[in-house]
Amino acid sequence: MGEQEPDDRVALHVVLGAEPELGEALVLSHERVRCIGDRFEDALQTGAIERLLQVLDDVELDAPVAQNLLHAARLASAGIVVDEQPFHISDMTDRILTVNLVASTCIFYVAARLYVLPKLRSWSFEVVMPPILLLHSFRHLGLMFLMPGAVHPGMPAKFAYPAAFGDLLAALLASAALVAVVRRHAAARPLAWAFNLEGTADLLNATVLATVTGAPIYMGAAYWIPAFWVPALLVTHWITFLVLLRARG
Repeated sequence: MGEQEPDDRVALHVVLGAEPELGEALVLSHERVRCIGDRFEDALQTGAIERLLQVLDDVELDAPVAQNLLHAARLASAGIVVDEQPFHISDMTDRILTVNLVASTCIFYVAARLYVLPKLRSWSFEVVMPPILLLHSFRHLGLMFLMPGAVHPGMPAKFAYPAAFGDLLAALLASAALVAVVRRHAAARPLAWAFNLEGTADLLNATVLATVTGAPIYMGAAYWIPAFWVPALLVTHWITFLVLLRARG
C-alpha cells in the first residue's frame, strides 16, 4: 500500500520563471500538470515567442507598462524575462526630453532678450535680484524626484538624490540671498554669488547624471521639471551672472 501511489495524488507544481508575486505553488493533479506542461511547451516554441516579441516591439511599450502587461498575462511564467530597458525606443523618442529642454531654454532666452536685457542696465541690483531669487526659492520642488508616484519605479538613485538635494540647497541659498538683498545687507552679493554658482553647478550636474543614468524614461509626473522648469532656471542664472559681473566691474 505504501509502495503504490494513488492516481489522484496531488503534486505541488511551481511555475518556473514566474515573478515572485506569481510564484505561489499550484496544487494540481497529475493529469492537470501534464496538460499545463504541454501548453507551456507550445508557448515556448520559437515561432510563438518571436511573434509575441514582434507585437510588443511594434507597440513600442516602455518598461513599466510592458512589465504590467506581462504580469497581467502571466507571460513571465513562460520564461519571458522583461529587461528594465524599453523594448523599443526609436532614436527620436529617446531624445524627446533633450528636445524639450533645448527648445524651452531657447524660448526663455528669447523672452529675456526681448523684455529683460534691454532694461537690465537701468535696473539696480536690488530691483533685478528679488524676482529671480523668489523663483529659485521654489527649487525645493526638486525633492519630487524622490517621491513615489511623481516618478516611475526604477528612477536611478545616482540621479535622483544629487538632483533633489542639490535643488534643495539652491532653494535655501536663494531664500537667504533674498532676505539679504531686501534688507540691503552687506552679505547680499556674497550670498547671491554662492547661490548662483551652486545652483548652476547643480543644474549642469543633474543634466549630465540624467543622461548617463537614463533617468528621463522614469520621470513620470516630474517630467515638467527638466522640460520647463530647468530652462527657466538656466536663463535666470545667466541673467544673475550678468548682474553680478556688471556690479563687480
